[in-house]
Amino acid sequence: VNYTPMVVLAVVLSFIAAFELSLGLVPWIIGTELFPTHAKGAAFSCASGANWFATFIIGIAFPAIQSSLGPYCFLPFIASVFLTLVICYLLLPETVGFSTAENLDHLHKKWRSFCCTS
Repeated sequence: VNYTPMVVLAVVLSFIAAFELSLGLVPWIIGTELFPTHAKGAAFSCASGANWFATFIIGIAFPAIQSSLGPYCFLPFIASVFLTLVICYLLLPETVGFSTAENLDHLHKKWRSFCCTS
């Protein structure tokens, strides 16, 4: 009996579960901390739309990535996860114990210091 398809399916489902319990939650958790109540609906709509659009682009581009990189086709995705980790570490403020207005102020200060230094 060839178990390879079942192993591949298990690994893919494990990856999806791990992603959704980690980086997949970041926009929803950060959004609740950074947006005032009246803006959360629009913010989450934009985040959801961007998420679906990115998933669509990945689905369209993956066959080309797989044919060009072969067994290393997941390296760009690994790189994007590490880049996301660095961006989150450098640019997202600590939100525990602060109001939404304070969180936005901290976020603006971090972005200005990162993006607008001479």
